[in-house]
Amino acid sequence: MARSSSWLGRHPFKVVTVGSIPPRAANLLILRDMKKTSMIAALLTIALSVSAFCDDSSRIYLENRTSIDEVGVIAEIIANEILDFDTLNVIILPLPRGSRLDGAVEQDQTRPHTYTLLINRNLSRKELTLTMSHEFIHIYQYEKEGLEIFGDIWVWNPDNLPLQQDVTWGSMTFTEYETRKFEVDAYERQWDVNKKLHKILKNR
Repeated sequence: MARSSSWLGRHPFKVVTVGSIPPRAANLLILRDMKKTSMIAALLTIALSVSAFCDDSSRIYLENRTSIDEVGVIAEIIANEILDFDTLNVIILPLPRGSRLDGAVEQDQTRPHTYTLLINRNLSRKELTLTMSHEFIHIYQYEKEGLEIFGDIWVWNPDNLPLQQDVTWGSMTFTEYETRKFEVDAYERQWDVNKKLHKILKNR
């Protein structure tokens, strides 16, 4: 399921974090203890911690904030090895308890290449891999195929047609979820991504 949002912050570095304290959180811990150290020493520590994570050869930043360690591994494989993104910032959060959704992805419309991926914490492993395959295809549609959601209107331009030509669009309200063309496409392609994912996981 695809939807839009605008609250995510831009990160100055790109790393893969799985089950560890995110660098930004580590920096906040340092700032919290500033009373115990000097301002200059604290700022120097922050600068060194950021520079340690900067890597020009890696432009993918994935941060797993769920309690499911495997979520980070799955995201890393799909983003790096299957869909081969160049630049991407994704923060993975659990859906609220009791949600009927399996997953959803939110695009930050104010910051490029930045998304929130929401995952139901009660999914089985089989459901988890398929759901993440589906949601990362939506991210691919946003990044590579011109998917945009403006309030109630969605526009999808997978063939990169000039704007004056007839691109696919519709209403989120008046188009049934199952018939939205970008959703139909994601359901069709999720099986191939999921198959490749399981093959890679099996060989690890």
